[in-house]
Amino acid sequence: MWYYGLVIALRSPMMLGAVVVYTLALRLFGVSVGFGEMLGYLPVIFFGATTPGPMRSVAILLWVILFPDRPGEMTTFGIVQHNFFIFFNATIGLFFLRRATRELTAAHS
Repeated sequence: MWYYGLVIALRSPMMLGAVVVYTLALRLFGVSVGFGEMLGYLPVIFFGATTPGPMRSVAILLWVILFPDRPGEMTTFGIVQHNFFIFFNATIGLFFLRRATRELTAAHS
C-alpha cells in the first residue's frame, strides 16, 4: 500500500500540470473545456496513446470522439500535440546526447 501511495504522490503533480497545459492549449484551438472535465478526459487520451499504431492515431481519434462537435479542431490539436511531444523529447535527448555517447563509448572500451 505504501508504494501505491508513493506512486500517486509522485504522479499527481505531473497529471495536474498536464490538465492545466492541455486545457489552456485547447483554448488556442477554439475549444473551451473546464479543468475538471479535462481531468476526466486525459487518462482516456493517455491510455489511447499507449496503444500501438501509426502516429498515436488512437489518441488522436479519441480527441475527436470526446469532442464530436469540433472534429477538425480536435484532429489538428491531436496532430500538433503529438508532434510537439516528439520534438520536445528529441530536444531533451539532444541535451544528454554527448554524455550518453561518452558513457557508451567508455563501456565498450
